[in-house]
Amino acid sequence: MAVFTPALSAIRQQIGRNLGLLRATGSVLVAPTATTIFSNAIIYTDSNDPIGMFLYFNEGADIQDERTVTAYTPYSATSASLIARLDVLRPFASVPSTNSAFELWEKLRPTDVNQAIIEAVRRMGRKQLVGREDFSIILNSPVRNGGFDSWLAGTTSAPDGWTLAGTSGTISRVTQPRYGGRYSAAVLNGASQLATLESDNLPEWARYADRSVTAYARVYAPAGSRARLQIDDGVGQTNSDYAASGFSEISVTRTIAVTPTKLTILLRTETGTAITVNWCKAWMDVGSAIYEYPFSRGFAFMSQIWRDSSVDGRYDVLIPSRAYWVDRTANPPVLRFIPEFLGTVLGSSQNTTLTGRQLLIKGQGFPQVPSAETDILQVDPEYVRMRAGAILLQQLPWNESDRWGYQAKYDRWTAEAERIERSVTVRPAPDSQSVEDF
Repeated sequence: MAVFTPALSAIRQQIGRNLGLLRATGSVLVAPTATTIFSNAIIYTDSNDPIGMFLYFNEGADIQDERTVTAYTPYSATSASLIARLDVLRPFASVPSTNSAFELWEKLRPTDVNQAIIEAVRRMGRKQLVGREDFSIILNSPVRNGGFDSWLAGTTSAPDGWTLAGTSGTISRVTQPRYGGRYSAAVLNGASQLATLESDNLPEWARYADRSVTAYARVYAPAGSRARLQIDDGVGQTNSDYAASGFSEISVTRTIAVTPTKLTILLRTETGTAITVNWCKAWMDVGSAIYEYPFSRGFAFMSQIWRDSSVDGRYDVLIPSRAYWVDRTANPPVLRFIPEFLGTVLGSSQNTTLTGRQLLIKGQGFPQVPSAETDILQVDPEYVRMRAGAILLQQLPWNESDRWGYQAKYDRWTAEAERIERSVTVRPAPDSQSVEDF
C-alpha cells in the first residue's frame, strides 16, 4: 500500500493532469447565478476556447454537479472587474456559492473519470483486504448504533438508527471530543431553537409495556443546563436532569405506558443560544440480557471482539470466539451471542452488571469505493492512477497525431497496473474466521 492516501478529488485531478485534459482548477468569485460563474483562474484569451468543455464542482454548493460550457467571456488584465465568465445552458442543480471549487475538463467528463476510479478500486478490491472496526454495539441495550459509529448517510447527516429534528439544527460526525468510541455526534441547535437526535423505535418495543426502563447517555456539553435525555413512549415523555458542563453521564427512568405507541430516546440540545453538544454514547437498560444485535455490514472476516472494562475506552476484555456467531441471513446481519455464555460475556438475565459496556469488533473487509469528494482511497493510489488512466485512454478519440503518444501511455500504465495487481494477495488476519462460515 502506498504511504499516501489521497481523496477522490485529488486522485481525479492527478489523472486529469497525467492525461493533459484537466485545463483549470479554481474557485468561484462574486455573484454566481444558476447558469453563470466568475473566476480569475481561467486565463483563455479567446472566447471560443472553453466552449464544449465540462465544468465540475468539487467543493461547496452544487458539489459533484457537471455542466457543459456554452459561452465564455475572457479575463481582462487591464480591469480587475472583468474577471472570466463561464456560462452553461442547463441550470446548475443548485446555485454555486462564492468560493465553490471547480474543475474545467476537455474531452472527458469528470463524472466518467469518477467511474473509472471506481472501476479500478473494485478491480483491486477483489484482491485486497483492509482493516475494519466497529464500535456501534452497547451491551444489553436495544438502542441501535448507540456508539454512533455507523454513518452510512454521510458525516453531516444523522447516524444510522437516528433522526435529527429541529429548526436550523445541524449534525456532524467528529472525533473530538468523544468518549469510548471513535466518534461523537455533534449537534448544533439553531439560535433559540430546540434540536433533537431521536433513536429509531426500539425492536419489539411493545414488549416493554408497563415495565420500568432506564436510558443513559454520555455527553460533552460546553455549558450546563442545555443538554438532557428523554424517553418517549408515544403516550408521555420523561426527561432527565440537565447535563453539567464538560463530560457527564445523564440518565432517566420511566415506566412505559400500558399501551405505548412507540419507544424511543431523544438526545435534546435545549433552546438558547446556538451551542454544539457532543453526544458520545447512548443506551437503554431494559432489565434483562440481550444477545442479538444488528451487525455492521462491510466485514468479510471477523478476527476479535473486545469489551471495554471498568474504564470507558479501554478495550481489554477479549470475548472468546466460541461465544458468538454472525447470522448473515438476517437483514441487516445479526451478531448473536450464545445464551450459555451470557453469564461471563454479557451478564445473565438476573445479572446485568455489564449493561452499558461497549464492544470493539475487529476484522477485515474489501475496500469500499469512494463516492464523496473527500472519501479516501482504500487501495494503492498509484494503482488507481494507472488503471483508471488506461481505462480513460480507451474512451478518448485517437487521431493520427495522438495515436502513438496515447498508445505508449496505455501500454505503460496497463503494464504497471498489472504488476501491482500481481503483487497484491488477500491475506486474512491470523486466526480470523470468514463471516460466511460462522
